[in-house]
Amino acid sequence: MNVNLYAGFAEAIRANREGREPSAIGRDIPTAYDGLKGVAFVDAVVDSSIALGQPWLTPVAV
Repeated sequence: MNVNLYAGFAEAIRANREGREPSAIGRDIPTAYDGLKGVAFVDAVVDSSIALGQPWLTPVAV
Protein backbone atom coordinates (compact mmCIF):
# COMPACT_ATOMS: atom_id res chain seq x y z
CA MET A 1 0.00 0.00 0.00
CA ASN A 2 2.76 2.46 0.86
CA VAL A 3 4.28 1.92 -2.58
CA ASN A 4 1.04 3.07 -4.21
CA LEU A 5 0.90 6.08 -1.90
CA TYR A 6 4.45 7.12 -2.84
CA ALA A 7 3.79 6.43 -6.51
CA GLY A 8 0.71 8.68 -6.31
CA PHE A 9 2.66 11.53 -4.73
CA ALA A 10 5.45 11.15 -7.30
CA GLU A 11 2.95 11.19 -10.18
CA ALA A 12 1.20 14.29 -8.79
CA ILE A 13 4.53 16.13 -8.46
CA ARG A 14 5.72 15.01 -11.89
CA ALA A 15 2.46 16.08 -13.54
CA ASN A 16 2.61 19.47 -11.85
CA ARG A 17 6.18 20.04 -13.05
CA GLU A 18 5.21 19.00 -16.58
CA GLY A 19 2.09 21.19 -16.56
CA ARG A 20 -0.36 18.35 -17.13
CA GLU A 21 -3.16 16.63 -15.27
CA PRO A 22 -1.98 13.68 -13.15
CA SER A 23 -3.00 10.15 -14.08
CA ALA A 24 -5.51 8.30 -11.90
CA ILE A 25 -2.91 7.23 -9.33
CA GLY A 26 -1.78 10.84 -8.93
CA ARG A 27 -5.32 12.03 -8.26
CA ASP A 28 -6.11 9.40 -5.63
CA ILE A 29 -3.89 10.46 -2.75
CA PRO A 30 -5.16 11.01 0.79
CA THR A 31 -5.63 14.49 2.18
CA ALA A 32 -5.12 15.82 5.70
CA TYR A 33 -8.90 15.52 6.13
CA ASP A 34 -8.69 11.81 5.31
CA GLY A 35 -6.05 11.45 8.02
CA LEU A 36 -8.22 13.34 10.50
CA LYS A 37 -11.15 10.98 9.81
CA GLY A 38 -8.84 8.01 10.42
CA VAL A 39 -7.69 9.42 13.75
CA ALA A 40 -11.33 10.07 14.79
CA PHE A 41 -12.14 6.44 13.97
CA VAL A 42 -9.23 5.10 16.04
CA ASP A 43 -10.19 7.41 18.92
CA ALA A 44 -13.77 6.07 18.86
CA VAL A 45 -12.47 2.47 18.87
CA VAL A 46 -10.27 3.20 21.91
CA ASP A 47 -13.13 4.97 23.72
CA SER A 48 -15.48 2.08 22.92
CA SER A 49 -13.03 -0.47 24.29
CA ILE A 50 -12.76 1.52 27.54
CA ALA A 51 -16.56 1.70 27.90
CA LEU A 52 -17.01 -2.02 28.54
CA GLY A 53 -20.60 -3.20 28.33
CA GLN A 54 -21.69 -0.09 26.47
CA PRO A 55 -22.67 0.02 22.79
CA TRP A 56 -19.97 0.96 20.32
CA LEU A 57 -19.43 4.69 20.04
CA THR A 58 -19.75 6.57 16.77
CA PRO A 59 -16.77 8.71 15.70
CA VAL A 60 -17.32 12.44 16.08
CA ALA A 61 -18.15 13.96 12.70
CA VAL A 62 -15.20 15.92 11.37
